[in-house]
Amino acid sequence: METPRLIRPEAIAHHIERFNGLYVEDVVNAVPDANAWSWVQENVPLFECDDPIIEEIYYFRWWIYRKHIKWTADGFVVTEFLPIVRHGGKHNTINCPLGHQLYDGRWIGNTQYLDEYTRFMLGGGGNPNAYTCWFADGVLQRLYVTGDTSHVVELLPGLVGYFKKWQEREKEGLFHHTPWMDGMEFSISGNQEERFRPAFNSYMYADAKAIAAIAKLAARDDLADEYLRIAAAIKARVQNSLWNSELEFFASRDLEERWMPARQPVREAVGYIPWYFNLPDAGYESAWKHLNDPQGFLTPIGLTTAEVRHPRFLKENPERLPTWDGPIWPFATSQTLTAMANLLRNYQQTWVSRADYMRELHKYAACHRREGKVNISEVVRDPYVAEMGGSQHYNHSTFVDLVITGLCGIVPQNDATVKIDPLQRETATYFAVQGVRYRGRSLSICWDITGERYGKRGFSVYVDEELCHTSPTIECVTVRMNDGGR
Repeated sequence: METPRLIRPEAIAHHIERFNGLYVEDVVNAVPDANAWSWVQENVPLFECDDPIIEEIYYFRWWIYRKHIKWTADGFVVTEFLPIVRHGGKHNTINCPLGHQLYDGRWIGNTQYLDEYTRFMLGGGGNPNAYTCWFADGVLQRLYVTGDTSHVVELLPGLVGYFKKWQEREKEGLFHHTPWMDGMEFSISGNQEERFRPAFNSYMYADAKAIAAIAKLAARDDLADEYLRIAAAIKARVQNSLWNSELEFFASRDLEERWMPARQPVREAVGYIPWYFNLPDAGYESAWKHLNDPQGFLTPIGLTTAEVRHPRFLKENPERLPTWDGPIWPFATSQTLTAMANLLRNYQQTWVSRADYMRELHKYAACHRREGKVNISEVVRDPYVAEMGGSQHYNHSTFVDLVITGLCGIVPQNDATVKIDPLQRETATYFAVQGVRYRGRSLSICWDITGERYGKRGFSVYVDEELCHTSPTIECVTVRMNDGGR
């Protein structure tokens, strides 16, 4: 597999060298720090851009992800925390960030890691139902990149069992759980009280659609039809019951379907999760006007988890730091940015722009920098609340996927094509991603405003070493991967 030489590896190595020198390697898993640079070169796309913070954090997040790949007697798994935690399951695994881990991890060249991790979660002692997550959707989205149909068909019975377990929490077409078990403790809309929430119900919609798609691949048309009906029913209930027309937002209700909190319902970042899965029909886009509102979710350092204007903002649990009543969480930021990317590509609206996406991606990257170091702590709390130490290597969100699919615009498809639709625009001086493994081919793209960096002015797309598209401006193009991009 050949790739064009857009990015010189020696120009990137300093990032990994720096990260290796920042921390004591107190937990060593499958790939030690000493092998981090060789692992990066062998396994992940190289990336560079004219925003040094985004570029640095792209490699930092790969450096972190690699630390969490753990070899066990049950094969490879991926952890959320490096130290052993009380709420960890077998091999210290926790399913809460599983969807995030699959979205980021689908770009790793060695497919064995996530093949074995997904098998472990379904039959090797993992617990995919401990917290809510979007497991089946993550499996399907990874398939779009790897093209390995046999692996996902193998997982189908386990995914059906996983889904049926969640159906025990269905009431009149909606699914309920506590915010705590969404991994979103001390939310303004609740904590350990059962709720119908946009997050869990969106996950169930996405997982039902994913199971239907995988069933089609397995020639199980009856099962596919069943899960498409389930998905359609969930979608209808989310739009009819969780859309608060006064708030103009998807919001949480209690089991009596009263808006929460009762005295003053709240807009929370989970109200954007339906767009993460392209769930809403046209007509709900007004929810996004609050993203750019300083009394909504907009702050100088990132997007909050609850609207700033609400009287209970940052007041749910002042003595305990990990709360979802407003602080900026990487878990939520990455969900909102993925949802925003879908909104920008698949809906007609005027509330947010591609420039807004790039602004918030930059802020998100900058949140990794504190006190001369880079880390990924549980929350970012400046200036809205005091900072929490947390885990410095917390593997519970996406970042590299936001760069690859968002900034660079590599949007996986359910066939042998790929859509290239960068959210970064012509205001950038340059950016490139090189050696993206996609269905057995190597995909690279670049933008060079002058032609001095990559030897060709404008926007270029390569499959293996062959130039398959070039244009003076950044365009949305569809590339066929089974015939050299043409």
